[in-house]
Amino acid sequence: MALTINNGVLNGNRIDATSSLRWEELGDSLFGTWAGWTDWNPQPNDIDIEVFVDAGSKDSWTPTTTFISDGFVSVDLLYGDSVDSNGEIVSPTTVTITEDASTYGEAQYFQFNITVTTDSNTELPFITNPSMSLSRSEIREEYLKNIDTSTLSSDSLGARELPTNIGVATTMTITAHQEGVTYSNGELQDRVYAVPDDYIFQENAIVVNIVTKSPPTIRCFDLNGESIDALIDARIIGLPAIILTENGVQTAA
Repeated sequence: MALTINNGVLNGNRIDATSSLRWEELGDSLFGTWAGWTDWNPQPNDIDIEVFVDAGSKDSWTPTTTFISDGFVSVDLLYGDSVDSNGEIVSPTTVTITEDASTYGEAQYFQFNITVTTDSNTELPFITNPSMSLSRSEIREEYLKNIDTSTLSSDSLGARELPTNIGVATTMTITAHQEGVTYSNGELQDRVYAVPDDYIFQENAIVVNIVTKSPPTIRCFDLNGESIDALIDARIIGLPAIILTENGVQTAA
């Protein structure tokens, strides 16, 4: 693990914010003079640090980080398959980690960018003991039953993201057992196929394609190759999604 402090000062195992006030600005500050100086660190800057880990090989890993902090914390996860001569991840995928479950992908290199800013309850932001670990020991298995893909949040009919706390799937088994909902002006419509008289097929046949495993996303389509919605069951095995907590980035429940 490598820790880089872009903005902040290391004080033992704690990183404190630096002041944005300069000596040349003292006369125009609230203090006015050195004798009137009352605060060692007024007008604190944001703390900006990077925590980097090389996993040694590309694989499915769950990246987590722990820390103690005071202030408003925001965290971005960057990951990729190679680094440049400066040790920077080349063309990384970036995910902003929030209190909602976040997914990620297979990679060799992982980096958390952590920013701590002053909030209404904080005089001096700090962060203590920032660390990062990679794990693949916590394998989870989830079952989804009778999911109508038309109800899933997605901008595309051809890419429906499944509701799961799996961060990166290693195995996905999808069964479509009923043609989904096709609406026109709010009314359910029958689907009509124009095929040769000697063409034989199962009228309600549905094909399911896995679009991505991170996040677990599928596409359902009919025998004409048209994207449709369907009622599906799913079995998903993989590593857990991650969330931002007061103690760092941890696996979702």
